[in-house]
Amino acid sequence: AVRLFLRAIELDPEVALYHNQLGELLHHFRDTLLRSGHFTRDLLERQMLEAFGAAVRLAPEQMAFRLRWAEAHYDVRKPDWAAALEAFDGAMVYARSEAERQAIILHRARCLKELGRLDEARSLAESVDDPRLQTSRSLILRGL
Repeated sequence: AVRLFLRAIELDPEVALYHNQLGELLHHFRDTLLRSGHFTRDLLERQMLEAFGAAVRLAPEQMAFRLRWAEAHYDVRKPDWAAALEAFDGAMVYARSEAERQAIILHRARCLKELGRLDEARSLAESVDDPRLQTSRSLILRGL
């Protein structure tokens, strides 16, 4: 399946959905792909992030692509928290509702926490008041 997605991208590299679906495939079948010996973990993670990033570059207005690219940083062994923060910052511009905006704020707070910017992380997390997000808010605030 990976070869088919790569071929589709080769044939029409401007289709954001192809890149996004390649990223999803690499993520969901990570263990199988690693066992196959065709990928190292570093290569697979790098290609997954590149695929999600390409989808965002090609279709920046697609919030689902933006969020998946940002969240993909959680799916790697050694997250680049500064890049994740930047990705969530970019997603914030396209938030469609207050709940979505506040969820992104919590993601940004987590990135700041991981970067050691604890006061900023606390301030952001404390600004979230959506009742549906209080468990996530508490998890982020724990240890700050």
